[in-house]
Amino acid sequence: MTKWILVLAVCACQTAPRSTTNAPATQIAELSARRAQMISWLRDYYEAGVYPTDEGGRPISVFKDARGVRCPMAELIARSGHEDLVDEIAAIDNKMRLADVKDGPVFDWMAESGLTIEEIAMVQGAMDIDYTWMRQQPNIEIQRQPNGEIILARGQVRGRLETAVTALGVNGAHSLGVAAKRLAQKPATSPRATRTVVATDKAPILQR
Repeated sequence: MTKWILVLAVCACQTAPRSTTNAPATQIAELSARRAQMISWLRDYYEAGVYPTDEGGRPISVFKDARGVRCPMAELIARSGHEDLVDEIAAIDNKMRLADVKDGPVFDWMAESGLTIEEIAMVQGAMDIDYTWMRQQPNIEIQRQPNGEIILARGQVRGRLETAVTALGVNGAHSLGVAAKRLAQKPATSPRATRTVVATDKAPILQR
């Protein structure tokens, strides 16, 4: 089962169209270094095993929970020196999907991270737990244990993040090419956009 999950994760990372890029070697090197740092931080994150949770202790997909614990992608953004962006997103829309962000500083960060938007969506999606499905599985022995649901959910999150780290390593060369090409095609940030934390398909959201 683990092998099949890894295959699916690798395929998910490769959903971005294959492309060649004429990006300078220095830019590729910079993106590669950032990507390697993201992977290292992501590994640190799942090894620490501290995830955002609801009031009952169940892992949930939010940028920051009531205790200030960050989701995987929020952790990467914060550790790269942009904790202010994480705080802004948490205040505006704590359940925001990064794949929907189309402009502004957060979009710029993603474009320069060395990760593709498909990979970013995969990492953020590690926190999406289907508790309804879980409760419909009466034969899972751990469900009947104290905090069994929490144990299962935490195991799912860690397993997904471990798989994501492996997939990010496998897809390095392909993803760097895609990231470099998209970065080259990204419009220059306009004065108006500098006042925008995020702009989604729905509407731009401005800082206070």
